Amino acid sequence: MRKLFLILLLFFIFSLNQLKAQNNILDLDPEIIAAASCNGMIAGNTLINYDTGILSEERARIMIRTTYLSFFLTAIKFKDIEHLRKYQPEYDSIYQEEINRILTLIETESFDWDTQAELDVCAARLFDPLTSVSKIDLENVGITDYFEFSKQIKIEADKVFDFLISVLQAME
Repeated sequence: MRKLFLILLLFFIFSLNQLKAQNNILDLDPEIIAAASCNGMIAGNTLINYDTGILSEERARIMIRTTYLSFFLTAIKFKDIEHLRKYQPEYDSIYQEEINRILTLIETESFDWDTQAELDVCAARLFDPLTSVSKIDLENVGITDYFEFSKQIKIEADKVFDFLISVLQAME
């Protein structure tokens, strides 16, 4: 029941972004769409694993942080920062849709080996930008201090995770 409530809450919060994404879908980059989708799937799976006790809170936080960082590092390889700023709500919507999809698959007991295979592919995609980002990629979007940048990613990802945890705790 808690998962169903979380799914409905996330759907309500991000429904406006989903409508915007439908209107601007042709302006989005396919590689960044794929990154948002994969990272959302991993985030959804992380929430399930945290809720069931498979992951500790700290490990779940690390996973959410990693999805945020991986998404951004993928995005800057394909588009400039202005594109990312302009279409952030649309990419965020895709990320949230995939979180909701994984939660729904678990709630309806429809999560299967095909879904697990999708997650495995996404996990492999997640690590590529983390290990292949170049200094030029970062400088092109104005990042001169990678450590400060990753600290800011951590702060933003933790805000999202804290919100989701507060929803889970409120439902207990």
